[in-house]
Amino acid sequence: MRRGNYHCRVESAWPLIGRAEELAQISRALASTSQYAGVLLVGDAGVGKSRLAKEALTAISGRCDVRWIAASASGAALPLGAFAEWIGDPGADPTVLVHGVIGALTGISCGRPVILGVDDAHHLDDLSAFVVHQLVHRRLAKVIVTLRNHETAPAAITGLWKDAYLQRIDVQPLTRQASDSLIATVLGAPLTADAAERIWSLTHGNALFLRHLVDQELASRRMSRDGGLWSWRDDSTASTTLGELVDAQMGALTDAVGEVVDLLAVGEPLDADLLAGLVDWSAVDEACAKGLVALRHSDEQSIVRLAHPLYGEVRRARVGPARLRRVRGRLVSALSDTPVVDARDLIRRGLLLLDSDQPPDVTLLTSAAGAALQLLDPLRAERLAGAARRIGGDYAANMLHPSPLHLAGRVTDAEAVFATARLEPLTPQQRSDVASFRAANLYAGIGSVNRATQVINDALDGLPAATHGAVVGFRAVLMAMDGPSTAAIEAAEAVLASEPTDPPTGIAAMGALLALMTAFGYAGRADAVADVAQRGYGIAQRAPDLSAIVFAFTEQHVQALLLAGHLADAEALAHQWEHQTLDVPIASRGYASLFMGQALLGAGRVNDAREWLEKAMPAFTRFDGEKYGSVICGCDLTVARALAGYPEDAAATLNALEAEHNPYGFLESRCELAAAWVAAAQGATTPATERALHAADLACGQGHFAQEVVCLQTATRFGDATTATRLVELCDRVQGPRVAAAATHASALAARDADLLVAASKQYERIGDILSAADTVAQAAAVYRSNDRRGAALSAQECADRLAQRCGSAKTPALRALKTAPLTARQREILDLASQGLSNKQIAARLNLSVRSVEGHRYRASKKKYSTLFTAPGGEFK
Repeated sequence: MRRGNYHCRVESAWPLIGRAEELAQISRALASTSQYAGVLLVGDAGVGKSRLAKEALTAISGRCDVRWIAASASGAALPLGAFAEWIGDPGADPTVLVHGVIGALTGISCGRPVILGVDDAHHLDDLSAFVVHQLVHRRLAKVIVTLRNHETAPAAITGLWKDAYLQRIDVQPLTRQASDSLIATVLGAPLTADAAERIWSLTHGNALFLRHLVDQELASRRMSRDGGLWSWRDDSTASTTLGELVDAQMGALTDAVGEVVDLLAVGEPLDADLLAGLVDWSAVDEACAKGLVALRHSDEQSIVRLAHPLYGEVRRARVGPARLRRVRGRLVSALSDTPVVDARDLIRRGLLLLDSDQPPDVTLLTSAAGAALQLLDPLRAERLAGAARRIGGDYAANMLHPSPLHLAGRVTDAEAVFATARLEPLTPQQRSDVASFRAANLYAGIGSVNRATQVINDALDGLPAATHGAVVGFRAVLMAMDGPSTAAIEAAEAVLASEPTDPPTGIAAMGALLALMTAFGYAGRADAVADVAQRGYGIAQRAPDLSAIVFAFTEQHVQALLLAGHLADAEALAHQWEHQTLDVPIASRGYASLFMGQALLGAGRVNDAREWLEKAMPAFTRFDGEKYGSVICGCDLTVARALAGYPEDAAATLNALEAEHNPYGFLESRCELAAAWVAAAQGATTPATERALHAADLACGQGHFAQEVVCLQTATRFGDATTATRLVELCDRVQGPRVAAAATHASALAARDADLLVAASKQYERIGDILSAADTVAQAAAVYRSNDRRGAALSAQECADRLAQRCGSAKTPALRALKTAPLTARQREILDLASQGLSNKQIAARLNLSVRSVEGHRYRASKKKYSTLFTAPGGEFK
């Protein structure tokens, strides 16, 4: 069966020499007990990465099912281009196609291990890279991947190496000794000293250079054997470059064969029938005979490709841009007579047209841009839509362009498109949609709240009321974030009620549902969140052009679940989003990692959360950046680093966050809470408590009562015993299990009821907030000890230690207190600050105490610490 065969050919005339160490490394990495799922072979072009991979695959092909793909620059223009021969129904959506390719690669292995060779991974399109990522991540197959130095590979590929799924092996050029030995083996005798020196000076151990050079010079009879040595007359090749070597290997091409190679160089793979309509088929036969092209047959069609991607690269560099434009023009004309197969085919046609000599077709470019955006490929969507807009496209062409710019992080460029757009030809409804999209880009992308508000107000003042749905929907979002939640809910529900379709669709409905998700989540109306989520994701499935809004919608959904205390649901949603958006990796890199980091932070798994958030942050700071994402990710990363025991890193992240300025009023509470955790990590528990309480006041002032619960809960974890009354009140206003657990916790701490603290800890543990559970039972241990219940104190301390271990040995004030018992909270705080090098005077200023008080606390603490040298076994005092 063709798909199960191993197609790569190992050239036996040129043996593999000088690679024993690399082959041994690959063998160890592919061993069944290895921690790795494969290897990444990295090196310069021509050093022998592909040959090394093929040799390794050949060595194990007897006991494994081997697959091989060779990526190319032309194939990278199409989603799943590298796996074209494994695609089943080309009209399916990307998720189905990805699953189909994975199934085709692994489904016929008959129980034998599957191993995939991926050549030139830097040419993989993002969906093809995702297939490789999933094969490795799910342990469905092991892989050998080759990657060229100085080339940018898809993040899904580099991530496999950085996350230690693949062992990286840097493939170096052959040594001088290995190079000479290889030539001698191939020729049957060594070179003369001067010939060996000259060949080394030209090739420097590059296996591809070396092979092409020797084959070329043998064919030209400039190399000859005299006695037991080979000599070389190299007068015509002193300036040989890789391109010239490949040109020589290809030989002199007739015009007809050159046309075949050029058509494939710009558009491979090509249907054989299509190619036959452009050139004489005898030229294709000649190209096949010369080893320049490969023809593959299937039940449905015959496909023609270049025999090696290097031929296309060199040919494109040789023939010049004018000829390439004409060649692409011929392809565009030929393709125009054939039906569009799927979105990928449409994208390819648009890209060919862009670089051809054919007149621009705004409809084709706009449709291709829409197809790319539907596949969430913002880079190609931006190029196509930008071209359509610049040549004077209609409303669709002009308004399509900013969306991929925003998704790619080029938010300033997106605003420039909006600012220069001609609004006169637009209908009032179109202007309303434009205003909404522009306001969203200004608000979330650039962080300009005032300008976003002004755009909305201008649209409301200048457009008929019947067209206000989109702008009113986004105004409701602003109200939910920075204003009274009740008013936001009423405005959003009015938009949904006025929509003409049932169920409503489009930007107006999506904006209104985003407002409801935000308002319900922060206000604590958790029971209403599920219905809003179902409606919002339903619209997203029918309108993929709203993808940027769906990212914001999901972030608010995750927050609503975390605030309410539905932590398992939040983590499940994060995992679901991660898997769904990995199919479209460009748009999801930041948000998928952000959601995972937020969910894990809510569960108290601080080290895992920190790693995910550190992955997310660069996605929000590349290009112009994405202001909203950078602020929320910055807040959460600050907390994660503080909890993981990296106070200096946490402080640095907080300083960067504050330096950038947070333009979002509703996030002030979140920023203040992050600062509280930094203070706590630095040992300043009193200032930390004050900042947590201030964060609670900010949230309360905005009607964000669920956020207020989290802030008050944090203050309680710091040891504040004044939060109980307010948390009990909030039980009547906020839904979800978090508020009940927090109220029990605060009431128990205020009453110094250790048994009730243990009960509160179990409540936290049941909802999945393991770190809060650890803090609470640690506080119970302190109360037991003060009541001289030593056995109960020891049991509570062991429980706290066990829970803390589940959190990755997190560092919180309550857990640190276990290590310094029986010091008072003030004594621990002062000793923590002193351990950081602060003087008594500096400590006094930070804690608003007199220097004499600080000195007294330190003296009494030192006496207590000394007394612990004379404790009974088990940690109890005599």
